[in-house]
Amino acid sequence: MSLRDMVLEYTADHYHTAPEYLWKSFPDYAVLRHSDNKKWYALIMAVPRKKLGFSDDGFTDVLNVKCPPEMIGPLLSIKGILPAYHMHKGTWLSVLLDGSAEPGIICSLLDTSFCATASRATLKSGRYLPAGEWIIPANPKVFDLEKAFAKSPVITWHQKNHFNAGDTIYIYMAAPIYSVLYKCQVLETDIPDDPSGKAPTAGRHMRIRLEGRYAPGELSREILKQHGVLAVRSPRHMPPSLSRFIKQLEGMDQ
Repeated sequence: MSLRDMVLEYTADHYHTAPEYLWKSFPDYAVLRHSDNKKWYALIMAVPRKKLGFSDDGFTDVLNVKCPPEMIGPLLSIKGILPAYHMHKGTWLSVLLDGSAEPGIICSLLDTSFCATASRATLKSGRYLPAGEWIIPANPKVFDLEKAFAKSPVITWHQKNHFNAGDTIYIYMAAPIYSVLYKCQVLETDIPDDPSGKAPTAGRHMRIRLEGRYAPGELSREILKQHGVLAVRSPRHMPPSLSRFIKQLEGMDQ
């Protein structure tokens, strides 16, 4: 079993990338790179299993992807993810394509690698990123969001990033819930202070409107991890694969 075809179909559909086979001595090695800056964002190789630390013979397909250094350590704890084979281990990872790694996290890592190696022009175009979608953390022990939304679907919330009116934010509730519970739209940003005095903290604020809810566990910490979101300690962009997963989830609920 190999998820090689899945990877190539995914990158063709989402990034319009065709694989390049550059070496006569390794005809199955597939390079995936950007069309403008020519940087690689993925490499598929058939590697002897013993070179990957396994005891059995034979070859297995692996996918090399690039990601931020701070993500390397946590990602290595996930099944099917290994230190990079023949790449810089501080910024690259190898992912087994034998079914050990979940397809969701493979797609998420492809998204991460694509963005990590993309040109400014590509990122600025927004063609490959879910525009204006964020995940932000909330602590239920500090502020009762459920009570606040019961009073009004529009509330004032502290703002730690450069959000824009129209952005979508998904609110992840920390312990003991560990799950995304709310989907909101940003109505107004950069409010210097909350004149109502109802914001959970002092400082810069934004006004948000409740758009939807998710049951506890529906978008759990485990599901977020499958899409490369290992922790939500501060506002972060929504990974494209998780955005697609949520849209599929919402479609099934209709």
